[in-house]
Amino acid sequence: MTAYLWLLSTVAATVLAVRLRARLGGHPAANPVVLAAGALVVGLLVTHTSQADFVRGTRPLRLLLGPATVALAVPLARQLRRGGRRTRLEAGAATVGGFVTAAVAGGLGALGGRQVGVAMATKSVTTAIAVPIAGAADGSAALTAASVVATGVLGAVCGGWVLDRMRVRDVRARAVAMGTTAHAIGTAEVLRTTPDQGGSSVQAMLVNGIATALWLPVVLSVLS
Repeated sequence: MTAYLWLLSTVAATVLAVRLRARLGGHPAANPVVLAAGALVVGLLVTHTSQADFVRGTRPLRLLLGPATVALAVPLARQLRRGGRRTRLEAGAATVGGFVTAAVAGGLGALGGRQVGVAMATKSVTTAIAVPIAGAADGSAALTAASVVATGVLGAVCGGWVLDRMRVRDVRARAVAMGTTAHAIGTAEVLRTTPDQGGSSVQAMLVNGIATALWLPVVLSVLS
């Protein structure tokens, strides 16, 4: 019974984090994932709760991860209805961008060992896709999930600022960049700030995820 209190605590922390961000004017630094996770970590440390108890208690939420990812089909359908050359170019950009990101990050991460390399190579793919890829590649699910979340949060918080510094003004290009590098968390930020461009970000996230799921296990198998 105690374990399931963490289920309620997680939901409550998330709701409060969302409301706090609204009160702060939607500032990117007030990301609900960061605020809620920080509060929960403090709670776990103070109560000396084990990771196993927390994982067991919040299992129902993890079961929603897959359906939540599938629900992104709604903005994706709107994107595909646009069609045209621009949509195809965005898909191509996401494929190439995702490959370059995974190759560079994975290559550098591999210096710390195979599991670090796998976690870094899949860091820009949403958790629902990255964890199965890590499992197929003999990687660490926990390390991979942590890498994915950290990348998404960093992208959501700093992505807009970086794109501003790089003088990327086109809203669809910005959405594609966020979806490719910061997956679902970055896409959520796009949907919040520029809802009309959410489809571009969702398409980029899914194209990158599918492409990575196809090529990464093959590459790792050849390298092994």
